[in-house]
Amino acid sequence: MKDPGLLTAMQVSIVTAAIDLIPLLVALFCWQHIKRLKILVSFCMMAFITDIMLIYFAYHAWPNIGVVTLFSWLEFTLLSYLFAGWQSNLSLKRILQWGPFIMPLWMLFWLVGYDPGVVLCAAKVSECIVLAAVALQTLHVFSRDPQTPGRIPKFWISGGVLLYFAGNASVFTAYLLLEIRDSALLHLALNVVANIFYSLAFLTQRTSVSGSFAPRGQETPGFPA
Repeated sequence: MKDPGLLTAMQVSIVTAAIDLIPLLVALFCWQHIKRLKILVSFCMMAFITDIMLIYFAYHAWPNIGVVTLFSWLEFTLLSYLFAGWQSNLSLKRILQWGPFIMPLWMLFWLVGYDPGVVLCAAKVSECIVLAAVALQTLHVFSRDPQTPGRIPKFWISGGVLLYFAGNASVFTAYLLLEIRDSALLHLALNVVANIFYSLAFLTQRTSVSGSFAPRGQETPGFPA
């Protein structure tokens, strides 16, 4: 599926792993103060572990579509649950909670002969659009909050998710429709920006009390930030 162009699959995986390590190091530095952000910590850790697996697969020249497919589902699951915990709109909350169970239906196209790479790419486009839209909606709510948005960890998380997935929606769409494959550098740039935003979320949580998306007393149990 991947054709990194100027960079080999091994080089892309190594650079990505280094980038994904940044928020984990920041999280370690802030560990005593970021327990409310444990879903984000889990997400960053999963991304780093996936990078290591992709490096191993690239070293042996093995197909990585299975690893990427599993990561995409876990990525969508964790971020859906993360955003679900911030919603005061019950309908949107339920959609986000059920989304991870719907996404694997894309894989049914494999059973009828469609190319797995094309199916995965289409699924990634859908994932990117949904998560970018939810992040944008969340930021819109923050714009009405009297507290300075930059002091709220959820602002940085939502901003990172919006930039990363909105940008990658165009990357995967270009691959799917135009067969443009030289997008590794853009993907890496988006990953750098997203991880900087996640790191800022950890640092902000360390230095201040996180604002609450939903009115106090209406937070969703089981979906901590």
